[in-house]
Amino acid sequence: MLKKRMFVVIGSLDVGGTERHLCSVLPHLKDKKFDITVIGLQRRGDLAPEMEAAGIPVITPPFSTRLRFCRPLHLLVVTIWLAQVFRDRRPDIVHTFLPEAYIIAGSVSIIMGVPIRIMSRRSLNNYHSRRPFASLVERFLHRHMHTLLGNSAAIIKQLREEMGERQTKTHLIYSGLEVERFARIERRSDIRAELGIPKEAIVFATIANLIPYKGHANLLEAFEDISKKLSVQWRLICVGKDSGILSTLKRQAHEKGLGGEILWLGQRTDVPDLLAAADVGVLASLEEGFPTAVMEGMAAGLPMVVTDVGGNRELVIDNKTGIVVPAQCPKKIASALLNLANDAGLREAMGLEGRARIIEEFSLERCVANYRALYDSLLH
Repeated sequence: MLKKRMFVVIGSLDVGGTERHLCSVLPHLKDKKFDITVIGLQRRGDLAPEMEAAGIPVITPPFSTRLRFCRPLHLLVVTIWLAQVFRDRRPDIVHTFLPEAYIIAGSVSIIMGVPIRIMSRRSLNNYHSRRPFASLVERFLHRHMHTLLGNSAAIIKQLREEMGERQTKTHLIYSGLEVERFARIERRSDIRAELGIPKEAIVFATIANLIPYKGHANLLEAFEDISKKLSVQWRLICVGKDSGILSTLKRQAHEKGLGGEILWLGQRTDVPDLLAAADVGVLASLEEGFPTAVMEGMAAGLPMVVTDVGGNRELVIDNKTGIVVPAQCPKKIASALLNLANDAGLREAMGLEGRARIIEEFSLERCVANYRALYDSLLH
C-alpha cells in the first residue's frame, strides 16, 4: 500500500503550545500509512531539530527570512513557492495550523486541488475583530475545507457559528500529553537549588510566552497583594519567550516591590523539571484555546489557578483540580493563589485529581487515535 503524503503547514516550529503539540503527535502518526512533512512558512523554529530527529522533515521557503522587511512581497513569494511544492509533491492531505498558515496554505490547497484539506484552530477567534479581512477570507476558506478542527468546545462553538448550515464539518479533538514526562518529584530539590530557591519557599509557576493577552500584568498585581499576606517565602517562576514586553514587566515588578521573588527564565526546554520544583500552577490569560501549559501543570500534579476563558474550564474542574477565576480580576487570582499557598492538604488533593484527569481524559494515546480515525475516515 502506498503511503499517503501529508503536509502539515504552520508558520514555524518556534516554542509554543501548538508547536509542542505537533512535536508530540506527529511522530506517532508517521508509519506505513502516512508520510508526513512539516512546512514552516516563516522559518524553521527552535523545535525543528526535534521534529527532524523523529524522522519528519521540516522545509521552509528559500530566502523567505530576507524578504520579511516587505510583507506583501514575502507573502507573494511564499505563496508561489508553496504552490510549486504542492504541484511537484502532490500531497494527499494538507493540514494547516494557526491563522496565517491557514489563509496561505488553505488558499493554495484549494487552487491546486489537494484531495483532503483540513484546518485546525487552537485559539478563540478574537483576532477577527482586529483583522476583519482575515475573518472574511477564513469564512470563505471554511466552505472549501473537508474538516475544521478545534481543540476545545469553546472553539468548536465559534466555528459552528461561522459555518452556519455547514457546521457538521467541525470536529473536536482535544490535545493530548505524554504524562510520563511530568511529576519528576525526585528532581525537586536539585532544581530548586539550581534556581536559588529556598527549600521551604512556596513556588508558583506560570508557563506562557510573554504576550500581552497572557495576562502577566494582572498576575503581577495579584502577587503584589499576595506578598503582603504570605507569612512564608515565595517565588514565581515565569517561563516563556519574550515578545517585547519583558522590560515593561520587570519595571512593573520592581515598582511593586517584587523584583527578588520573580524569576524570569525565558524560553526553556526543561519545563517538566521546572514544574516539579513548583507547588501551584497559574495561567492568567485574557484569551485562550486549550492551553498546553495547563495540561502540563496538571500532569505535574500541580493545582491550577486559571482564568475562565476559552477551554480552561474544560480542563480544570473548579474546586476539584484547581480554581477557576474571572479574567482580568487580579484580586480573585490573588485570593485563589493565597488559599492554595496556605493549605498544603488542598494543594496535594487537587494536584492528584488533576494528574488523574489528564491520564484518563487527555492522554497522548487518545489524541493520536482520534487524529488517525479522522484521517482514515476522510481517506475512505
